[in-house]
Amino acid sequence: MDVFVQALFSGLLEAGLLMAVSVGLALVFGVMGVVNFAHGALLMVAMYVAIEVGDLGSIWITMLLLFAIMAIAGGVVYLALIRPAYHLDHTFQLLITLGLAVVLENAALLYFGAQPRSRPDAGIDGSLRILGAALPWNRVALAAIGVAITIALYLFITRSELGQQIRAASQDTMAAQLSGISVQKVLAVAMAMGIGVLGLIAPFLVTTTSVSPTLGDRFVLLAFVVVILGGAGSIRGAAIAAVIVGLTETLGAAYLPGTLGLSAVWILFVLVLLFRPQGLMGNRV
Repeated sequence: MDVFVQALFSGLLEAGLLMAVSVGLALVFGVMGVVNFAHGALLMVAMYVAIEVGDLGSIWITMLLLFAIMAIAGGVVYLALIRPAYHLDHTFQLLITLGLAVVLENAALLYFGAQPRSRPDAGIDGSLRILGAALPWNRVALAAIGVAITIALYLFITRSELGQQIRAASQDTMAAQLSGISVQKVLAVAMAMGIGVLGLIAPFLVTTTSVSPTLGDRFVLLAFVVVILGGAGSIRGAAIAAVIVGLTETLGAAYLPGTLGLSAVWILFVLVLLFRPQGLMGNRV
């Protein structure tokens, strides 16, 4: 029973982290239709910046600073790399962003070295105990931030005027332009927000996870799994899929033997692709 409770709550905390990482990709990939394989590498960059910057007297100030830095980086990536290839086949976007990921990983390797780094001293001390399960407060805070980011981004896309413009521009560029929408501006903002949210979680993530130049590879794969399972274009679907993946990962590791437990997520992913290829929520935001 203790193993189940610990795995259950650990899975929910993992789900919060996956929401935070995946929701920006859900916006960029699902709503904008951009295949951004550099998403994980940009998270890695945000984590290194969080370590270099420190807490600035408050981890919340660091969050806002990193959001601004990563949002600017996202806008630059869109204008310099994505915009010229936006109307081309997804294969070109994949190759461009994959190339960017390789560049960022090698730059981090040259500048920071291969030794993993973290800031465990900057975490929130202590643990929350629920039904015998010990949940570190920094992981609880990270999961809470992931849920808050997901809700805020969903409300932004569905309720705000700019969010509606982003959806319109991504669905029919010509019609959006004819209706007076500055397509390139709103898509640049969408990319900036999708990458900017990585800066919000980086100061907390470095307290629970060591960062190395290749860390982004794991996160980008899991993020794409979450987005595809949820249904491309659905932020709600990504949130639900994050819970499913998080629980599958921790419960599988706790109860399934050997590497089968670690493969549970990928087995689930294949089954969903076979029987519901459109994902849990289809194309609904």
